[in-house]
Amino acid sequence: MKQHHALDIPELRISIAAYLNQDSLKACVCVSRAWYSDFTPFLWARFSVDSCPLRESQRKLRAARLESLSKHARWIKHLGRRRIRSLLDRINVYTILVDHCRSLDSLDIGLLDEEEWDLYRQLVALNPDLCQVTIPSVLQPVAGPIDYQPSLLLCGLARLTRLVIDCPTTLSVLVNVLEVCPSIEQLVIGSDNSGTGSRLDPPSGIGTQATMEGLAVGAAPTTITTITTTTPPSRTLFRLRQLKLEIPCSDPGLADMLLARCSLLEQLSLDQLLADEVYSGVCRLLKDSRLPHLTSLSLRNSAFYPEMQRAILGAFPPHQLRMLALSPVSTMTDIGHDGGVGEETGATADEDIIRLLVRCQHQSLEHLHLALQNMPPESMSAILTSCQRLKVLVVRLDQPVDIRCLIGQPWACTNLEELSIFVALNRRPLRSVGGSGTSSGGVHLPSMTFNITAIENAIETEESDAAQRGVTPGPTKTKTTATTTTATTTNPATTTTMATSNRSTSTATAKQRKEWERVETVFMRRLGTLTCLRRLVLKVPPRHAAASDLTFTLANGLEHLAKLIQLEEVTVGDRGFRQSETELQFMKDHWPQMKRMTFYSLRAG
Repeated sequence: MKQHHALDIPELRISIAAYLNQDSLKACVCVSRAWYSDFTPFLWARFSVDSCPLRESQRKLRAARLESLSKHARWIKHLGRRRIRSLLDRINVYTILVDHCRSLDSLDIGLLDEEEWDLYRQLVALNPDLCQVTIPSVLQPVAGPIDYQPSLLLCGLARLTRLVIDCPTTLSVLVNVLEVCPSIEQLVIGSDNSGTGSRLDPPSGIGTQATMEGLAVGAAPTTITTITTTTPPSRTLFRLRQLKLEIPCSDPGLADMLLARCSLLEQLSLDQLLADEVYSGVCRLLKDSRLPHLTSLSLRNSAFYPEMQRAILGAFPPHQLRMLALSPVSTMTDIGHDGGVGEETGATADEDIIRLLVRCQHQSLEHLHLALQNMPPESMSAILTSCQRLKVLVVRLDQPVDIRCLIGQPWACTNLEELSIFVALNRRPLRSVGGSGTSSGGVHLPSMTFNITAIENAIETEESDAAQRGVTPGPTKTKTTATTTTATTTNPATTTTMATSNRSTSTATAKQRKEWERVETVFMRRLGTLTCLRRLVLKVPPRHAAASDLTFTLANGLEHLAKLIQLEEVTVGDRGFRQSETELQFMKDHWPQMKRMTFYSLRAG
């Protein structure tokens, strides 16, 4: 009987090709002519226009590239171009794509010129099965402002699910697009890269002076040409699930004209400044339960007023929010709202927001991206000890010593899968870990007594009790109360303090480094209880390390991480070669799932 190799079966080869990356596909096409024939469609499935530029002198190679493109363009399903630079033969490239591409699934083209824009419109019209489209801006149009007409451009795309608009637009245009393409589930309104700036303004003559002044807090973009259309009243609901707004918005109709018709909305990103009428409309929809499926919220712009952040978070129904991303607000305020937060005069806005999250969303919060600025450690401890369902925690600190926010009490989020700690490039003087006061730069430092010895003793007690019970140490109400009482008791003999320096850049003394090692070891002991952890990022750029001479390492307390057998990725700061060699051997012995290890830099010694 004749023997057949399994890989001689074309159907099997094609099934395998669907799971291979580009490098593996390139290797497979060299095996035989049959493999080349089967794997070529997968190799050309993703194509970037940026891959075509060649030197002027390479005419033969340029001609060969264009010939190869015209031969294989029919296989392209994902077409992109994001880099902004000159492209040799770019018109020829787009002409070939227009002539041969008929099965595109996604079209992600960046900045264009006027001639390319005409070819882009033809490309969209010739591919009615497009699922993802980016509408780019036109760079410096010579014949006058471009009338983009997105609704007319996209009217034939029945399968369109994701739309990115990088060109100037208005709210009425967005509503028209969603009515023309009811299948859209993801909408991103981005800022164009043409240098003109972009914003979502109301039609001419609409909007109060206060609204326009409110937008002046952020970076004011230059004037652009907007398209104003009238939309007839409609009660049709949109299928939109994700909305990301990357430009300032002053159109008060955002809530009533758009969000009110998106009852299925799950993710909302408002990463630029909003006018008062806009965010008050969002709050009204949340309070009226008009957005029952909204579980993800991003307010990353640091120019947001603290009252705005508190009002939006306070409008959420209890235990509905699952993902939250916030930028710091450091304004001192005593302004309250319907939720009753902020009555204590002198409480920082950050503290009020944390208190609100702990009280209303602690049973549902799973993903938290938080930037801390001048916040007492007790506020962050409230998150870690109450939000038991947290799986992803991303924290941005001012300095490495702010790690004190994370180690004061046992963590309740023992199912945490990803922990990322980023330290900003803030060259302020080293502040006291145990004391209080104001740094030389005039930055308010909240008062707190940080008793590292008491925390070490509490951890030893927790581990001892857990060993007797035969379980992993975790937070208990009794222990949490005891630890809190001990940590707030002033004891000069045992309180760890890093003295504040009056110099703008200072080098940590030997005593400070020794105390920092104790803090880091305690942090490692806390991490040792997170047995579900898969990704750990401790990012302190070398520039910051040079300014403070204190940085995260894995040398102090590494043995406490032996139980983290699920770890797959670890990122730390600069490392010494011998230290790294020891740590790599430790990972090899204890972390069998490890796939990636990243150092900021690897130095000698």
